[in-house]
Amino acid sequence: MKRCKTCGKLNWDGATTCENCHEQFADKPVVVPAEGKGINIPVIAGAILMFVGVIFFVIDMIHLKISTISILYMAAGSTLLSTKAYHENNDKKIEILQAEIHQLMKEVKELKEKNAE
Repeated sequence: MKRCKTCGKLNWDGATTCENCHEQFADKPVVVPAEGKGINIPVIAGAILMFVGVIFFVIDMIHLKISTISILYMAAGSTLLSTKAYHENNDKKIEILQAEIHQLMKEVKELKEKNAE
């Protein structure tokens, strides 16, 4: 619910104007964290480990045997890739939450200043 800053009436979340006093609501910009453009070493290392594991697996299949080294390489590569993806996803969510908290703190400060007058 949105509360009108002018009259204090609660309006539904998608409202653009207050139902009571017809005051326009300010649109909050959507905060999207910046993407990093650097070399992503964990992803490269994970892909290399997976590739080496697949090569060892193919060689083992040619010789009609299966060794644990190929499985170990593939497991290490997939673990590294999935861990990196998990942390990137959660880091973006944390950045968005921090930006929202900063915006809310700014609005609270402005309201305190307005009420002090």
